[in-house]
Amino acid sequence: VGFNSHELELTDGWYGVRTAIDEHLNYQIFAGKIKIGTKLITCGAELMNCDGCHPLDVTDLTFLKICFNCTRRTKWDVKLGYQRFPGPFSVPIHSVRPGGGPIGRIDVFVVRSYPFRYLDKSEVKCGKSEERRAQAWENERYKKLELIEENIRNEFRSISNPEKLNNNCDISGITCPRTLLEIIENSNDPEMMEVSHLRLR
Repeated sequence: VGFNSHELELTDGWYGVRTAIDEHLNYQIFAGKIKIGTKLITCGAELMNCDGCHPLDVTDLTFLKICFNCTRRTKWDVKLGYQRFPGPFSVPIHSVRPGGGPIGRIDVFVVRSYPFRYLDKSEVKCGKSEERRAQAWENERYKKLELIEENIRNEFRSISNPEKLNNNCDISGITCPRTLLEIIENSNDPEMMEVSHLRLR
């Protein structure tokens, strides 16, 4: 298989399957803790090179892969096959090995809870300090967004209305209706132009 130097053949009493093991399980064989007839309990096993075929139709490339952290020896009288409680079993922390694959379950007790700590390069801050800094950053960001929005609005006005006239322009001497209409349409505030015209009347 190439997963490690040893290869096991596991059976549930009916069918057998080739099994690849990791370095830590390989050491258990050298130590004599796993040998022919040893019963193992495992969870999280992976069936490799198989798309769901009958056990009697497996190819030579099909094998099971198990890891140390999800595999333990069990009692001699435990029944083979699926267990009554098929969920992951608990293992003690001291028995977990780095590089031993995923851990099925660890039962722990929380004895103390610490507040969050935030690391900014080499500066360590508490939660409240981080909240104040985040709020200040958000306020500064909001101000910059408002400034950008105002600049875009002004630029759009200057592009879309390049010939806007001043509201204070003198229309008292203009008698052409078309000219007056153009002045009102191009004014920054047409209503003020209308008020000025009414005052002149």
